[in-house]
Amino acid sequence: MKYLSLSAILLMLLMGSCYYDDPPVPPEIDPDLVSFNSNIVPIFERACDSPGCHDTGAVPPDLTAENAYDALLSGGYVNTTIPESSNLYLRVEGTSAGGLMPPEGSLPQIEIEYILAWIKKGALND
Repeated sequence: MKYLSLSAILLMLLMGSCYYDDPPVPPEIDPDLVSFNSNIVPIFERACDSPGCHDTGAVPPDLTAENAYDALLSGGYVNTTIPESSNLYLRVEGTSAGGLMPPEGSLPQIEIEYILAWIKKGALND
């Protein structure tokens, strides 16, 4: 009986100490603080413009630093009127009919938010 009571107490302590916090919600990114050259181009350089992907002469759009801005705007990849419907955003978010980009896995959520914030800002070449 003594062991049963001790076991019950230990079980209650263990179960009572288990709880789960909701994951932290990242702060919304201020579009005014997002820069194409400082925030967006580095994402493309890291995840998109490797040989055979979105580099010069490969799969459009050309996302190399020197060509990305013109390729995105002239190719209709951004929609500043309805940013969430931009092809660029839909591709990196993974909801485009064309599939997820990059194909090997999604970008970190913070990078996806930077892309959306840049489009909301007006997709400026700054």
